[in-house]
Amino acid sequence: MRWVFLSLVSLNLLVMVWFWRDQVGTSVERVSEPEQKGESLVLLSELDSSDISYKEVISKTNQATSRRCYSVGPLADSIDAKHLKVRAEALGFSSELRGLATGTSIEHWVHIPPQPNRQQSLRLLRELQGRGIDSYIITQGDLAEGISLGLFRNADSARNLTNKMRGLDYNVVIKEVSRGEKELWLEFPQVTQLTEAMRKRVVGEGQTLQWMLTDCSHSK
Repeated sequence: MRWVFLSLVSLNLLVMVWFWRDQVGTSVERVSEPEQKGESLVLLSELDSSDISYKEVISKTNQATSRRCYSVGPLADSIDAKHLKVRAEALGFSSELRGLATGTSIEHWVHIPPQPNRQQSLRLLRELQGRGIDSYIITQGDLAEGISLGLFRNADSARNLTNKMRGLDYNVVIKEVSRGEKELWLEFPQVTQLTEAMRKRVVGEGQTLQWMLTDCSHSK
């Protein structure tokens, strides 16, 4: 009978050990596999550098766009520019007058070389004007105290006047002068608001002015 009692005790111990192992295994699985809820946090140090550089490119692009302006022209003179400016302001657009360089031109300055002093310059000037020849005294620069007879873009016109004056026994020479040419344009900073339809309204009917995107003059 004793061995039967020992066998039952041993069997009970085995059953207890078996159930204990099952419970421990279940709790370990639950701890090792926690339920994921919500979004995970990402540190700045973990961001991909391409994400940061992309934002920097967008920022730089916006800055570059803000430095662009619309310019309309060329305008014949400051009076035309003023009229167009008033018309644009009535439509809610502000503008500034600016000069756009279009290149360099050569002009031909016909003149009599400088005289020894102002008295001789005045004497020669009165003599020329007495003959009906348009002239004035040059007061500044290397040609000061000389007599200007005219500034010509056309080289033939300059040569014709020079030959005429030399025929009257005047010592006349031609000096080439380089001049930067500029055109008058109105500059508008409101690029996005100036749609094609609005640009036509600003210019009005019958105008042949051109619109173009330029660097804003205040950003240079």
